[in-house]
Amino acid sequence: MKRLHFFFLFIFFSPLISQCEEKIYNDLGWKALIHFYHGNTDIQDSKFFIGTKFINLEDEFEKTYNEIFIKKNIEILCRFPARYIFIQQKLNLPQINLKICKDLSEFIDKAPVEQASLVFASENISMPMSMMGHIFLKISGENINKIPVNHSISFFTDVDKVSFPKLVIQSLLTGMNGVYALAPYEAQKNNYLYFEQRNIWEYELKLDDYQLKILQYHLFELKEINFKYFFHIYNCATLINSVLSVPYSALGNERTNWVTPLDVVRSIYQLKLISKTSITPSSVWKIKSILESNNFDSEDIKLIQNSKIDQSTNLTFIKLELAKSYNDYLFESNIIDKNTWNLYDDKIKVIKINKFPNNYLETINIKSPTKTAQDSQVYLELLQNKSNYIYKIGFMPASHKLEDDNLQYTNESELKLGDVAFVYSNSNKSLKLDTVTLYSATALRPSDKLLGGISGKFEFGYGEKKSNELKSIHSYNIDSSIGKTYRIGRDLDTFLLLDFDLRLKKKLNVSTGPKAGFLLRELFNMKTIVTYNYLLSGINSFLLLNEINIIQSINFQDYSINLNAVKYSTKSNNLQSYAVVFKKIF
Repeated sequence: MKRLHFFFLFIFFSPLISQCEEKIYNDLGWKALIHFYHGNTDIQDSKFFIGTKFINLEDEFEKTYNEIFIKKNIEILCRFPARYIFIQQKLNLPQINLKICKDLSEFIDKAPVEQASLVFASENISMPMSMMGHIFLKISGENINKIPVNHSISFFTDVDKVSFPKLVIQSLLTGMNGVYALAPYEAQKNNYLYFEQRNIWEYELKLDDYQLKILQYHLFELKEINFKYFFHIYNCATLINSVLSVPYSALGNERTNWVTPLDVVRSIYQLKLISKTSITPSSVWKIKSILESNNFDSEDIKLIQNSKIDQSTNLTFIKLELAKSYNDYLFESNIIDKNTWNLYDDKIKVIKINKFPNNYLETINIKSPTKTAQDSQVYLELLQNKSNYIYKIGFMPASHKLEDDNLQYTNESELKLGDVAFVYSNSNKSLKLDTVTLYSATALRPSDKLLGGISGKFEFGYGEKKSNELKSIHSYNIDSSIGKTYRIGRDLDTFLLLDFDLRLKKKLNVSTGPKAGFLLRELFNMKTIVTYNYLLSGINSFLLLNEINIIQSINFQDYSINLNAVKYSTKSNNLQSYAVVFKKIF
C-alpha cells in the first residue's frame, strides 16, 4: 500500500517536475547549494551527495527530490534541509515539519540565525598565509533559553605545526586539511583583534526570513563535510563566497577562479547587500595612526612607555589616547598582567572625564576593504636595452605590487601568487618563458618609537638574474630580505634592507648585500619608488653588482602605467634599460 501511495504521488507530480526541473537544476540557487562552479562541484566529500559521488546537477536534483518528496526519506531530509526548503519553495510543494530532525533542531537552538554579518580581519604581514586578510561569518540571535548569542562560522587550515617549505607545497599543490568550525564569536574576534592585532570590519547583511533560514540550514549541511584547503583556489574566501551565494544567488556570478577575502567584501558592497558597517581597530593600528598624525617629543614617548602619564603631566587628549592604546597593547601582548592594565586604564579614564569630557578619537583614516583595488592583473611590458627590444606579457591572478595603489592596505606591501610571464626578444626572434613566481610577499612596515617594526621580503620561483657580463641568466631563485622602514610624514617611506638570495642553475650561488631606497606617494594616485642594491655574489662565481632602479607609476581605477629605468654596473660592465608597462587590473 505504501509503495502504491508513492506511485500515485510520483504520477501526480511528474508533469510538474518535467516542466520545472530543468529550470530548477540550472538555477543559480541550486548551483550554490551544490557548490557548483565551472562544470563541477568544489566539494569532493561523498557525504555531501546522495549516492557515492556527484554526477551532474540534474542527477543530484532528481535524487534529492525523489528521496525527500517521493520516498519521504527522513534521513536525507534531515541531512539536506536547505535543499528541501529550496525545492519546496520553487515548486510550491507541501511543507514538512523539520522538528523531526533532532540534530538540526539542536543546531538551531544553540546557534540561531536571526542576523548574519560578513566579518573581515585585515591582513597580517607577519604571517605569509594571512597577507590577504581573512573572512568569516557572524551569526546572531536568541538561543532556546532566550539568551542573545553570537557565533562565528569560519574555514581555515592549521599551519602551526607545519614548516614553511612544506606549508607552501601543500597549500599550493597538494592541498591541506580544511577546518570548518562553529565557535563563539567573541573568542574568534578577540584572537584576531588582540593576539594578531588585526583590524576587524563587520558587515551586517540584508537578509529576509527565507534567506536567513536557508543560510542556517546550509551551514548545518556543511558541518560534517571534509574539505581540502588550497591557499590560492579554495580558501576561506572561496567557501564563504559559495555559502553566501545560497541566499544571494547573484553573488555566484561575481566569482572568479581566484577568490580572495577582499573580492568577497567588494562583491557584497557593490551588490548593495550591506545594511550596516562597524569597525574595531586594533591597538597597534591606533598607536601607529596617532604617531603618524601627531608629533611627540622623546620625553612624551618615555612617559608613555613607562606608564607615567598622570595629572601632573603636560596633558593633551591625543597623548592620553596614545597612552591608553599602548597600555592596551601591553596587556594584549601579555607584557603586563590584567591588574596592572586595569589600574592604569582606570587612571586614564578618570583624567579624560575630568579634563576632556567631550573629546573622542575618530577613526576616519582607517583603511577600507571595500575601496581596495582589484587584485588580478595582466600586463604588457616594452623593454629596451642597448639595441635590443624585448616584449613581455604576464598574468598575476591574485596579486598586487609595491607600485600599485596600496592606500587601503595597512602598510605598503606586495603579494604575488602565480606570476607567469613570457618574453619575445627582437634579437633572437623567439618566445620563451621568462618568469614563474610561485609566491612572493614584501611588507614595508614603518618602524616607530613605541612598537618598532620589521620589514622584509620572501620570494621563490624561476626568473632572471644578471651574470658577471650582465647577461640574462634564468634560474630557480629564493630571495629574502630583512630590515627597517621609516615613514617621513604621511607620503614618504624610506627603507634599508639586507638581501640574502639563493640561485640554482646547475650550481648553487649565493648573493647578499644592502638595499636602500624610498617610496613616495604622490597626487592623483601616482607613486615613485627608487632603490639602490649592492650585491656581493660568491661560492661558484664572484660578482659585485650595483643596481639602481627607478619606477614611476600612474594608477587609474582599472589600469596603470609604469615607467621603469634600471642601471646595472659591475667592475667592468654597465647596462641601462628602460621600460614602459601597461596593466589591466580586474
